[in-house]
Amino acid sequence: MKKLLLIISFISYSLSIQAHNGQISTISIIQNEDKKWSLMISSGVNTFEYELRNKFPNLNLNTLKINDFQKLFLANLKENISINTDEGNDIELINGSIKIGHQTDARFNLKGMPEKLEGLSIQNQSFSTINDHYCVINIITKKGSSQNFLLKKGNKFKISLTSENGIWKESESHGIGFYALLSTITVFLISIIFIILRKKSNNKV
Repeated sequence: MKKLLLIISFISYSLSIQAHNGQISTISIIQNEDKKWSLMISSGVNTFEYELRNKFPNLNLNTLKINDFQKLFLANLKENISINTDEGNDIELINGSIKIGHQTDARFNLKGMPEKLEGLSIQNQSFSTINDHYCVINIITKKGSSQNFLLKKGNKFKISLTSENGIWKESESHGIGFYALLSTITVFLISIIFIILRKKSNNKV
């Protein structure tokens, strides 16, 4: 328990330094001691406010009561963060809470996550209107923390991850698909060439 808390505290502190930068947000997917999962997203308060103003240009955020602002804040995150496991389960973000400050943190419980997580896909469009924004993702279990992964405009703020022997890495599904397609095209072209050469050979005979 103490080890897990130390890991979470250390990562939260180190990432909070980055979170003060409006171009960076962080997401941690955490397995708690009871084997249930939660998600924590952090960034500077100006980052969240800027995104809300872009998405709701006709809404004066300054006139909202604090409860209404928090509800809008959490609803926007729920709408723009999607998680799917490798088993095809759509994960639901529930029981959202928020701590607003210079560094602002939002936390959700994750409903539908398996106890043993071996793969997931995550997409975060929460800050998609901000130019050159990056979202740093890591996964925390009782065994420790994964390396950091990056969501950015170049990958459409979406990434797929798999765990092998407790080590998380980015899935290579896109690369596999490309080579499978290339192989199919190659076989098709060879078949066409073979048919053409055979017809020419028959005509000569």
